[in-house]
Amino acid sequence: MIFTALFITLSSLANGQSIFILDEEGTKIHVDGSSNVSDWQLDVLEFQGELQVNDSVPLEEGSKFISKLTFSAPADKMTGGRGPIMDKKVQNALKFEQYPQVNYAAISNQVTEANGNEVTMVFHGILKMAGEEKNIDVNVKAQLSNDGKTLKMQGSKPLKLSTFNIERPTAFFGQLSTDDDITIQLDLTFIKQS
Repeated sequence: MIFTALFITLSSLANGQSIFILDEEGTKIHVDGSSNVSDWQLDVLEFQGELQVNDSVPLEEGSKFISKLTFSAPADKMTGGRGPIMDKKVQNALKFEQYPQVNYAAISNQVTEANGNEVTMVFHGILKMAGEEKNIDVNVKAQLSNDGKTLKMQGSKPLKLSTFNIERPTAFFGQLSTDDDITIQLDLTFIKQS
């Protein structure tokens, strides 16, 4: 396994690509939603992500300077801060026992606006959640630090639970019912690996 990781790293370096890893301390991901009683927020506590940057591709409109982006999060490491019973309802809705991970893999991306080290871009990829796979586009604003060692991205993505056949969680014998609409909020920090 160590040999495989080393081979991938050396291959990326040989092809002029830099590997960036999602930084847990500098990253915040949460899901916003509402119910017939109040708004709610679900925090994603654990996650992993990696992207590869094509070092030879300039940051300009129309460019595809990121060659790979993957993300995963354990479905049992998300909390709404309302206690273990509600957290368990979320896990059950995500069908955690059968599908323990939420995954996103970008198929392609493109810079739509560029201003120096700051760009707006769109990722086209596949989101796997609760046993369903859907093509999802995500728009983000990204900023590469002047030293090229940190890449920050911010964005949000509205989704519907029903798109993924997720049964909306309820509580208090059905008196509290979660709405179908949610929004994933992303504040990501990737760190270049040396």
